[in-house]
Amino acid sequence: LEQHMSVQDTLQLGDDTAEGLSGRSLRDHSWGSRYSQATPSYRWITGNFGDDLGMIIRTNGRGEGGGLFHEGDQLRRIARSTLTTEYEPGTQYHKSLRAELEMEDGGNHVIEGRVMGYIPLRNRRSGTNTHVGEGMTEYTLDGERVGYGLSEYLNQPDEENT
Repeated sequence: LEQHMSVQDTLQLGDDTAEGLSGRSLRDHSWGSRYSQATPSYRWITGNFGDDLGMIIRTNGRGEGGGLFHEGDQLRRIARSTLTTEYEPGTQYHKSLRAELEMEDGGNHVIEGRVMGYIPLRNRRSGTNTHVGEGMTEYTLDGERVGYGLSEYLNQPDEENT
């Protein structure tokens, strides 16, 4: 349902000159009808570090989970991820994160993320507000390689942040 990709296109507004665009991202086809209050709290971390490396890290609200790296034509499974988060004081808005990753092949990686822009969203249903935060995030892989992507945090009102 999700594909790391590199795309090129143009954008023209009205009679203005068309501008060329190119970039890397994750194409997410998992959208459809959903009932957000039925979903446990989760963290969904995506990013690209160039044409040859992308990542998806998924965890529960406690920061425990897995994911994968997309390297060239290969998928490398993240067997275990431990995510810690720093929040804006008194809010559910995440501002930075650190993911310690254990790969299925025995390797280890560390991802550090800094939220550059944040959109707070919510889904109201049956008197309950589910909080969803979308962070445009700059990532550093193993202290060296820089990439960008989204960090999405879904929190149910009765779940605690960790």
